[in-house]
Amino acid sequence: MKEYSGYDTKVNGLLIDDLRRTKDANTLYVSHYFFALNDGKSLIFYYNPQHFWDKISIEKVEDYVWENLNQECAVFKNFDPDKETKSQALDNKKPHSAFFPETPRIGNHYSCLGNRIVSHHRHYYFLRNFGGCVKCKTKGLTDYDILSLLNWAVMTKTPNYIKSVHNLDCFKNKKVDDSYIVDGEDLRNHFEGEDLELAKNISEVIIGYRSMFKTENNSNTIIGAVIGDVIGSVFEWNNIKTTDFDLFNSKCDFTDDTVLTIAVADCILNKKDFAKTIWEYGRKYRGRGYGGSFRSWLQQDNLKPYGSFGNGSAMRASAVGFAFDNIETVLEIAKQTAEVTHNHPEGIKGAQATATAIFLARQGKSKQEIKDYITSTFNYDLDFTLDEIRPTYKFDVTCQGSVPQAIVAFLESSDFENAIRLAISIGGDSDTIACITGGIASAYYKEIPKEIIDFVVDKLPSEYIEIMNKFDEQYDRK
Repeated sequence: MKEYSGYDTKVNGLLIDDLRRTKDANTLYVSHYFFALNDGKSLIFYYNPQHFWDKISIEKVEDYVWENLNQECAVFKNFDPDKETKSQALDNKKPHSAFFPETPRIGNHYSCLGNRIVSHHRHYYFLRNFGGCVKCKTKGLTDYDILSLLNWAVMTKTPNYIKSVHNLDCFKNKKVDDSYIVDGEDLRNHFEGEDLELAKNISEVIIGYRSMFKTENNSNTIIGAVIGDVIGSVFEWNNIKTTDFDLFNSKCDFTDDTVLTIAVADCILNKKDFAKTIWEYGRKYRGRGYGGSFRSWLQQDNLKPYGSFGNGSAMRASAVGFAFDNIETVLEIAKQTAEVTHNHPEGIKGAQATATAIFLARQGKSKQEIKDYITSTFNYDLDFTLDEIRPTYKFDVTCQGSVPQAIVAFLESSDFENAIRLAISIGGDSDTIACITGGIASAYYKEIPKEIIDFVVDKLPSEYIEIMNKFDEQYDRK
C-alpha cells in the first residue's frame, strides 16, 4: 500500500489540493474506506484525505469499475472545497448513541478531535459539537460532510488485506487482466509502451516459479468461530427453531465471542498473558454482550478468577485447537485460557473439549473418532440428535448445557454452512453455540464459502482482520 509522502505533489498531493486543482472538471467518489478522484486524466485513489494511495490512467479503467463506483459511493461533480456550504448534519441522518473513549475505533476515518468521525460498513457516524451523534449511509453524504472529512479525518484503518486498487471489489471482475498482477501489485505500473509485454513475461515467470513450491492458500482457522458468532448474533435473543433462515442478516454483528476469540489468538501469536490480554480486550470492546460476572471482572484490577462454568470459556478456545500439534499441549493451553476467569472444573472442561474437537478435526480424524474421544475423555453425552432436543431446548449458558449441543451440531452437519445453520436452529445461546460449532467445522471441512467470509469480515475491526491473517499464516497447516 502506497502512502503519501510528498510523491508527485504537483499532480498527486493531499485530496483537498487535488480538488482545488480540478474543481471545474472533477468527479469525487467517497466510499466507507477510500476516496477516488477522476481528474480527467487519471482515477486517483486515497485511503484518507491526507494519504495518496494509487492511481490508474482513465484509458485503463473498465466500464464495470465506473459502474461499481457509481453504485457504491457518494458521487460529487465539480467539487470545490472552498465553496461555502450550510450544515445539513441532521438531514437524512439517524440519531446514534455517542462514542465514548472506550468505544473501539472500528472504522476507517477519525478526526484529530478524537472519535468524532467514524466510517464503518457503508455508513458514516458524526459526533457533532452540539453533542449529538448522527449516522448516515455513505450514499447520503452531503457537501458539508465531505468538507468535515477533508478538514478533520487525519487517520485511517483501511483493511490491511487490500494492498492495491486491484484488490478492491470494483476491480474483481473477469475482465481484469490479472496476468500482470503479482502479490496485488500491477507490474504495468513499472513499464510503459512496448515494455508491457516484458511485464507480463516477468509475472508469468514469478507465478510459475512459485507454483512449483507452493499451493494456493485458502487459510480458514479461527474465522470459523467468528462466523458462527456474527451470524448467530441476531438469534441469541430471538431464537429460531429451523435451519431455514437468512444467513446474511444486515443486523448481524460481532459479540463477546469474537472479541475474546481474537484476544486468545493474540495471546498465542504474541506470547501475551491470557488474563491481562482478555481483560484489556474486554475493556476496549465494551457493550458486546458479556455476562454479568465477566463484566464485574472487567471492573477489577486484581484479575482473579471467579469460579464460573459458563460457556464463555469454550467460546474463546478455538485458537488453541489450531495452534498446537499435540493433545497434551492443547489440553494444557485450553486450561490456561479458561482458568483466568472460568476456573470451575466444568468451565475448564468446556474449553478443553472445544479445543480438542478442533485439534482432532484438524488432524483428519473422522466424526466418529472425534465423538468417541470427546465422550470418553470429557464424559459428555453426545448420543442425542438435534431433532430430539430442538423442541424443548432452552437458553443455557453453562458449558455442560451448550458445548455438547454445539459438538453434535457439527457431527450432524454436511458442510460448514450447514453446521452453522444446525447450531443456530436449536435456539438457546445461539451465537456462542454457533461459535463453538463454527470453529470445529472450519477445522474439519477446511473450506468456507467466500460470500460468508466476505459478509462477516466486513463487520470486523481491521485489527481483528490483521490478527486472523497472521494467525492463518502461522498456524494453517492444510
